[in-house]
Amino acid sequence: MNTLITPELKDKILCQVITFDKPTINTEKASKEIGIDCSTYDRILQYFARAGFIRLGKPYGDCDFPIQVEVEAHDYWHRGGFTVHEEILKGNIEKLGLELELLSKELSPDLLDKAQKIVTLANTVLSALNYMK
Repeated sequence: MNTLITPELKDKILCQVITFDKPTINTEKASKEIGIDCSTYDRILQYFARAGFIRLGKPYGDCDFPIQVEVEAHDYWHRGGFTVHEEILKGNIEKLGLELELLSKELSPDLLDKAQKIVTLANTVLSALNYMK
């Protein structure tokens, strides 16, 4: 199964991890609770480890990992997690596009073309983010 990793999915797993009360996590069981395949769950945990949210030890067998949840995971969750972070990113890109449009109205004709290209790029990025959601 090939699961699309969305901000909402990462938030579900982050919530699950920060409320986990054992020193080890069974990724097979935890992935079933979320409703995704174990491979996707493992990839997200590895991402969390690279991001500094958790520390994973060497596995016991195939699916049992020692886990330590770091303060950064709790902070990120309390600030809205991945979903809010994406919404802020979209808002900033949208704001940039509007500011560039306003600026392009004030530019001389030789700089207007460059500003229009930047506005188009910003709108393309925003559209791509909306499409991925």
